[in-house]
Amino acid sequence: MKRRLKSTLLVLLLFSHGSYAQFVLDHQGTLFLDSVMTNDRTGKPGAVLAISVGNELVYEKGFGLASLEWGIEMPTDAVFEAASVSKQFTATAVLKLVERGQLSLDDNVREFVPELPDYGHTITIRHLLTMTSGLRDWRNTTYLQSKPTYAAAYSQDEATATICRQQALNFDPGARYSYSNSNYDLLHVIVQRITGESFVQFTTREVLDPVAFMQARWRDDPHRVEAKKVRSYAYDTRTKKYKTADLMERTHGAAGMLVTAADLIRWNNHWAAGRFGEKMAKLRLTQGVLLDGTEIDYACGGVRVTELAGLTEVSHSGLLAGYRAWVSHYPKLGVSIACLTNDRSFQMATVRNAMGQLMTGQPLSAPKKGKGPVSDVVLSVERLRGLEGVYKAENHYQSFEIEISGNVPVIGKDTLVALARDTLLRGQTRYRVDAQGTITVQASDGQFVYCKVSDYQPGIDDLQPLEGTYSCADLSLELRIQVEDGKLYACRSDTDKMLLKPTYKDGDEVGFYTLSNQLRTLFAFVHHPDGKVGLTVSIPRAEHFTFTKYKDQE
Repeated sequence: MKRRLKSTLLVLLLFSHGSYAQFVLDHQGTLFLDSVMTNDRTGKPGAVLAISVGNELVYEKGFGLASLEWGIEMPTDAVFEAASVSKQFTATAVLKLVERGQLSLDDNVREFVPELPDYGHTITIRHLLTMTSGLRDWRNTTYLQSKPTYAAAYSQDEATATICRQQALNFDPGARYSYSNSNYDLLHVIVQRITGESFVQFTTREVLDPVAFMQARWRDDPHRVEAKKVRSYAYDTRTKKYKTADLMERTHGAAGMLVTAADLIRWNNHWAAGRFGEKMAKLRLTQGVLLDGTEIDYACGGVRVTELAGLTEVSHSGLLAGYRAWVSHYPKLGVSIACLTNDRSFQMATVRNAMGQLMTGQPLSAPKKGKGPVSDVVLSVERLRGLEGVYKAENHYQSFEIEISGNVPVIGKDTLVALARDTLLRGQTRYRVDAQGTITVQASDGQFVYCKVSDYQPGIDDLQPLEGTYSCADLSLELRIQVEDGKLYACRSDTDKMLLKPTYKDGDEVGFYTLSNQLRTLFAFVHHPDGKVGLTVSIPRAEHFTFTKYKDQE
């Protein structure tokens, strides 16, 4: 099959007199996609895949079920939550205002949202668009509290208040890239305040209506009955069964669009045809640049500009409740792809890799969990022993531990494949080890430097000084830290306890990990010279919350 894929079936790059090479999807290519999409879909939630070449829709099929309760097959015109793909529509509204001179990419955000704290550094509209503002992700901050966004419906005003309550940033604006929904939910507020009308009204008239969508619209009440909208599901690994994944969403900006796969194809083709104008098209693909001059993938149009096997890829994905979305465009081939699913566990990377194989003739595959590409590099026993240990990031909240399992380095259940003596690969993430044992991790969201720290195995005498009641104004949260049966717990209430697992010791700092509403969270306690104990708590996309200890346990 592999030889036939390369030779006849799937790829014909016929350079025409137009601006791009022409991709042709033939019968065998269609069968290949069908097999990818139907794999293990029987009796499961489904997906819709749509593909166009130029303006011609060459593939549009539904797979699996729209309703597990009723066993209804997935129709091609099913409506899904677009999740973070919605950011493209918000960004387009902002770029409209830039084009009209009502806004500049370099404007200070506090000119429009004065209630945002003055962090001592200017956050610009460009920073918001390119995810380089340093703002904590307000959605993730709720995971530290008793009401995470998946369990409570926050209004737009509540979201804005949560963002503006944060007295610190993850990092200085422009210093790093970090995906944060706060950026785009603030852009909602800015669009509304500049135009003097509701965000939904302005974006519907100026962004959605010109595209002439069939179904695309902003979601209002998450409990409102929406025509053709499918329900979403999540697979429970404990019970080995699917359960409903109910949506609790009332905000717009970072998410909020309802779409069909064909709508997203129409959206891509509207841009490809230049119908938003040359200036906006250029702004849309203008990538963010960090303070050190590094160009990042995330661009001003709410899209990622990357490469897939040598092809420029303009794309974005999304995840919300049990919905996943992915839309991508390949300018050289004139190909647009949209895939939507109501199954949280659906592997969108499989679809992307299959399309990459079709478009380039090169087999692409994502390493499965716990496995990676085959490598002939064998690390010595001495080298393996040198890798073992706990590593902590220099400018990031994260840490990890490398263990040796059967002469193979692993992080958790994931194998680290040796590409060279100093280079390891875990999935798509590279780990480069220098002579001092410091590891530089190159991931999709940036580059981070990790240094080895001491493993931490505390005794009861080490844990007891950490006990007490701590509070954080940024979260409006009080935590009780207590020792029970020789273990340390963080308690939001008598019935809400988190077991803190000791991880590292770095000088006067000791780190513990836990899961807070399903997100991996770091508790870092610091012993000060005056005998007092400080605490910072960090969660993905929302780092370094300072807690003050104001009462010891009685």
